[in-house]
Amino acid sequence: MTLTKRHYQRLWFPQPGSGGDIPSRADHAMTKEAFDQAMPEEFWREVVDRVATEVPDTLLLAEAFWLMEGYFVRTLGMHRVYNSAFMNMLRNEENEKYRLLIKNTLVYDPQILKRYVNFMNNPDEKTAAEQFGKGDKYFGICTLLSTMPGLPMFGHGQIEGYSEKYGMEYYRPYWDETPPDQGLINHHASVIFPPLLHRRRLFAELMSSGFTISILIMVLMRTFLPIATITKGTPLWWSTTTALAAHLAGSKVQRPTW
Repeated sequence: MTLTKRHYQRLWFPQPGSGGDIPSRADHAMTKEAFDQAMPEEFWREVVDRVATEVPDTLLLAEAFWLMEGYFVRTLGMHRVYNSAFMNMLRNEENEKYRLLIKNTLVYDPQILKRYVNFMNNPDEKTAAEQFGKGDKYFGICTLLSTMPGLPMFGHGQIEGYSEKYGMEYYRPYWDETPPDQGLINHHASVIFPPLLHRRRLFAELMSSGFTISILIMVLMRTFLPIATITKGTPLWWSTTTALAAHLAGSKVQRPTW
């Protein structure tokens, strides 16, 4: 996780009277003025500038939380940043919030979208199967994951449908989830891999016909928002987005038999 100045102070040098998030650090309280004097610049901004000068071919990828993805790209200059807003907002079906986030990014600087790493789970979060299920909702969001500019990242066991939250410290899984969900794997192969991921070049650039797919999907997200809110299960519009993306990418979609 990449921390910024305000989080360094919040965690280790809280402002007097604030209490802080770590009680034992209250004895090390500092005013904002004193902290800014001790740490006048963002540490990671200095790192990015020095790396650009001394090792310019280095790719800097930041793990950002607290919905600070835009700050890490715009202000700190990171080349790629984990986009936790994608997972959190779409899991909670906060479709309008996510659409507005994308809209504001397009207004500010569309190229920022190409620097986001979108994901549906990671080792710190619950599995994709637990958060999104294995049905239409999952594949609707997975379609958006595969067609947005930037880098799509699939988590451990996501395609196989594993339910165990797999820690990075594990030597082996503790749950026996063999064999994997073959129906889920097959449906990925039907509607995600050849139709979309094999054509990532169509979606990577902002001014491409492929990016139009993601825009259309987000229009559907807004149009069908009441349906998604009411059903809270597997809204029909999720399967509509999957079919739309695959159709525009030139592939046929088979409904799952699982």
